[in-house]
Amino acid sequence: MFVIFLSLLAALLFGCHAFFVKLGLTDSDPMSATLVSTSINCLFLLLLTFLFVPFSNLKSNGLICLIIAGFIAPCLARIFLYTGIEKMGVSIASPIRSTYPFFSIIPATIFLNEHFTLGIAIATFVTVFGVILISMSSSDAPKITSQLQWNKGDLIYPFSAAVCYGISNFLRKTGMNEISSPIFGATIVATVSLLFLIVIFTSMKKKQEDYLKETFYYFH
Repeated sequence: MFVIFLSLLAALLFGCHAFFVKLGLTDSDPMSATLVSTSINCLFLLLLTFLFVPFSNLKSNGLICLIIAGFIAPCLARIFLYTGIEKMGVSIASPIRSTYPFFSIIPATIFLNEHFTLGIAIATFVTVFGVILISMSSSDAPKITSQLQWNKGDLIYPFSAAVCYGISNFLRKTGMNEISSPIFGATIVATVSLLFLIVIFTSMKKKQEDYLKETFYYFH
C-alpha cells in the first residue's frame, strides 16, 4: 500500500513539475529551463548523497549504464519535453510524455526477463490509445483563445521525450541492479545530465555569439 502511495505522490509531483515549467517558460526558453531545473535536482541529490551514501558505491559496475542514462534523460528528454510544453502546452505534452513506460517495458522484457502481464498490457494499450486521440487533434481545429495553436509536427518533441525517458529508465534499472543506493544512482544520473547540459548550453551560446559577430562584421 505504501508503494502505491509513493507512486501516486510521484505522479502528483510530475504534474506539478510540468505546471511550473509552463509558468517559467513564459519568460525563459526550454534550454535555460532544462539547465536550471537539472541544476536544482543535482544540488539536492549531491547533498543527500554526501550525508547518507557511502562512497564505496563509486566502484560499482553499474556506473556506465547510469552515465548513459543521465545523458539520455533528463538531459535530452527535458529539452524535448520543455520544447513540447512551450509549443503545445502542458495538457498535450505531458500525457504524451507519460507513454514512456511503453519504451521501458520492451527492453526490460527482452533483456531483464521481466514479465509482461495482462494488466501491464491493458494499461499500455489504454495509454497509447489516449495519445492517439490527442494526436488526432490539430492546430486547424476550433480552439478557445487561451489554447496554444500547434501543428502535428510538434508531436515529435513529447514523443522524443517519452522515448528518452523510457530508454533511460531501462538503463537506470540495469545500473541499479549493481548499486545498493537509489539516492546514489539518482545523483549520478542528475550530475552527468547537468554536465552534458552545461557543455551543450555553452556550445550553443558560443555559436550564437559567433553568428552575431559575423552578422555585425557583414553589415559594417
